[in-house]
Amino acid sequence: MFDLSSTNLGRFDLYYFRKSNPTNQDEPPESLMENSCYKVKSKSKRKKACWKRTRRGPIMRIGNRSSSNYYRVYQKTQIINYDVYSEVNHGLEFELELQNKLVKLFQQFLFANQIEEFEDRLVQHFSKQLFKKGEFRFFFKKEAVFILS
Repeated sequence: MFDLSSTNLGRFDLYYFRKSNPTNQDEPPESLMENSCYKVKSKSKRKKACWKRTRRGPIMRIGNRSSSNYYRVYQKTQIINYDVYSEVNHGLEFELELQNKLVKLFQQFLFANQIEEFEDRLVQHFSKQLFKKGEFRFFFKKEAVFILS
C-alpha cells in the first residue's frame, strides 16, 4: 500500500472535446482563436495568448506553461472504437493543464477516495476557467448552460 501522506502530484491535464457539427454555423477554428486571443490580451496586459497554424491544424495557447492554469485549444480527430464499428469525430480539444499549488487543492479528494467530489471540483474549475472571462463563451451555446448550471 502507498503512503499517500507524503505523495504529491505534479500536474493534472483536463480535456474537453467539442465535436464539430457540419450543419452548425460554428465559427471557423482560426477565427475562434484569433478572437479569443484578442479578448484575452484586451482584458489583461500580463496574460499571454497566441495562436498559430501547424501541420496538424491551428493551436492556441493561453497563459504561461509554468503557471498554475495553462490552456491549449487545437483541432483534433477523435477515433472511438466500439465492438463492431469505429466512429470518427472531428472537432476542437480544450485542454487545461493544472500544476503547482493548484494541484494540491484537488489531490486530497483523490487520495481520500472521494472520487465524485474530486471529479466535481475539477469539472467546476475547468468550466470556471474556460468561461470566466468570456473568451470561449460565444463558441459554446448549449454546453455553457449545461456546464455552468
